[in-house]
Amino acid sequence: MADFRSRKTKTLAENVLRNADRPHGMRKWIRMTVGAIAAGSLFVVALPPVAWGGLGWICMMPVLWSTRRTSFLVGFAGGVLTATVGALLSVTPLVGPAVIEDGTIGWNFVGFGLYGLVIALVMGLAAEVRTWNWRAVFGMASLAVLAELITFVRLPAHLGLTQFASMPMMAVASIGGIWLVSWFVWAANFTILLERPRRATSVAVAALVLGTLGLSLDTLRRADSAIPVESGVGGALALQSRGDSVDELLSRQLEGVRDRPRLGVWPELAVAQSELEAIQTFAAGPHGFPIVTSYHRVEGGTHRNSAVVIDARGISEPYDKRKLFAAESETTQAGTRPLTVAVVREHVGLNICFDSCFPRIMRETALAGADVIALPTLDPASPNGFIQAVHAAFTPFRAAELGVPIVRAETTAWSMIVDARGRILGLTPTGREGPLVRRLASGSHWTLYRAWGDWFLWVCVGIAAAWIVGSSKMATCASTWWGRRGRGPRP
Repeated sequence: MADFRSRKTKTLAENVLRNADRPHGMRKWIRMTVGAIAAGSLFVVALPPVAWGGLGWICMMPVLWSTRRTSFLVGFAGGVLTATVGALLSVTPLVGPAVIEDGTIGWNFVGFGLYGLVIALVMGLAAEVRTWNWRAVFGMASLAVLAELITFVRLPAHLGLTQFASMPMMAVASIGGIWLVSWFVWAANFTILLERPRRATSVAVAALVLGTLGLSLDTLRRADSAIPVESGVGGALALQSRGDSVDELLSRQLEGVRDRPRLGVWPELAVAQSELEAIQTFAAGPHGFPIVTSYHRVEGGTHRNSAVVIDARGISEPYDKRKLFAAESETTQAGTRPLTVAVVREHVGLNICFDSCFPRIMRETALAGADVIALPTLDPASPNGFIQAVHAAFTPFRAAELGVPIVRAETTAWSMIVDARGRILGLTPTGREGPLVRRLASGSHWTLYRAWGDWFLWVCVGIAAAWIVGSSKMATCASTWWGRRGRGPRP
């Protein structure tokens, strides 16, 4: 009997000590609110177009710290508030000048709504964890990556997108894709909850923040140079323009271009099907070059969004967009296969806009033999070009994952030329129109991701499962939850 009382007293004492710093009552909600506001502010400036990528390693720390050892409800609410603050700030001058006046804030809230789903689920689960060690950090980072997978139902949302301008992270992406980058970023954020943080851990996270911030800003400064056109035969051209006619686009793409590029890419749906012959006439002329764009194609009563390569030989076989965006799926038939087109001494892979958000679709184009991928794009206009910039952030990841250069042409913001290692060679800022030309070596190289695909997702499943099964606390919580519903033994 004495032994039983001694054990009971010891258990009570341990519970008191474990929950001594656990917030109660209104205080936990106030803490959560302050932490979520701080996290949302850091998150929105870590993403493009501000692109202070180093903050991605710590942007979730305030809300994680403020909701630790509370409850799933408090953590979930903190995640929702974090995304809401980010959405509100994304339409303010904090993100950039309002150079796009016809944009709608609705798309900003849609994008942050998907991020909010991920963040809320992750924050809710993290709030229920009572013991934070390295196993918990790795397990929660794996669960966070798997939560990102849920957003593929509509529009992918990765915390790893904050690292799109970091060459070290592009090297990581070539191994395990954007999933592995997101895993590292989530894991770094969870270190704030470690019960016994080592000084080396704090120094490592600080080095990641400062190093990534410096490297990212330097990459973007070089890419967004004062001279958007770089001379040199053999360059690639990405035209950013809202031009209403093929004649306007043909003249605009030559502004400041001194040497003929080997390939030009125009925005998605830049021309009508009836205007393709005019482009072919230009391509066959003495100063012409191959051009890639997309148009609405009607065949047998079916509407398709098709991309083609137009050169001196004529118009290539069309590629039909495979991932349709929003209401487009109601009127347009999706394509079913990848396509590459032989152009002079290289094979040009064709993809369109939303395709770039899905690694499997782009990987199939690379495996079809693409030496360079042309990516005509038409994003919905949004305040400060926020949605266009976030979508463009996928481009370096896809190039690094597949080892294939990509030329992305958009109508209003962030047209981009990226080499096979994910390095941004050129970037057209929001609101600027005209051609972007950069020397670009074609040809692909082998990457582990290209060979194995999304293998790291299975690693995340294994890590998360091992942690959950091995965590006695989580097992006890699951047993309690089940028992309270009368479906199992009560504790």
